[in-house]
Amino acid sequence: MVVFVLPFFMEQTLRFVRGAARLPGSRLAVVSQDPLERLPADLAGSVAAHWRVRDVFDLDQLHAAMAGLAARHGPIDCIMGTLEQLQVPLAKLRASLGLAGMSIETARNFRDKSRMKDVLREATLPCARHALVARGADARRFAAEVGYPLVIKPPAPSARFVSTARWTSNATWRRMHPMPPPPRSPKNSSQGTSIPSIASTFAVAASGIRFPTTCPRPSS
Repeated sequence: MVVFVLPFFMEQTLRFVRGAARLPGSRLAVVSQDPLERLPADLAGSVAAHWRVRDVFDLDQLHAAMAGLAARHGPIDCIMGTLEQLQVPLAKLRASLGLAGMSIETARNFRDKSRMKDVLREATLPCARHALVARGADARRFAAEVGYPLVIKPPAPSARFVSTARWTSNATWRRMHPMPPPPRSPKNSSQGTSIPSIASTFAVAASGIRFPTTCPRPSS
């Protein structure tokens, strides 16, 4: 059985679910925060099972979902998902269940943009100079070393909460103020809360600004 994990039944994600449903010889299950009733009619007949969770980023809930699906519908052969924020949790889930797929190390290299640039540079592939910093002073020091302009973004952005800026002078740093972190989930301290740093395609600059990575249902 192939299990596709997605927060909500949004059309752009359902295109991939439809592709998975057409895989020859496979049975498809979906794990989502949405109820089965939200699944479009054209897909409902192609899905062998559905398991609803409160938070798809919570590894404990994902483990419970896999155990429930396996008990009711048989062994799980593959776990997949397209959302970038899910890649590390799904890699951890696959590793714990002994399933093939993207490794935890690879998922982290893909997810963390600063780490990704380090990996590319170590492989002698050209990429922009960058730095992961914790304070505005560190970012200004990097700017003095490489010059402006700089592109600033979170090292692990989410599709819904992305803050990217092009900074052209020291004066830009004065507009950088820490934001209060969002409420922390007691069961989900590493996912679905905040990433306390920002990264860049030119420079990775300043932790202290927090970016939420929870995935609330988009308003209609």
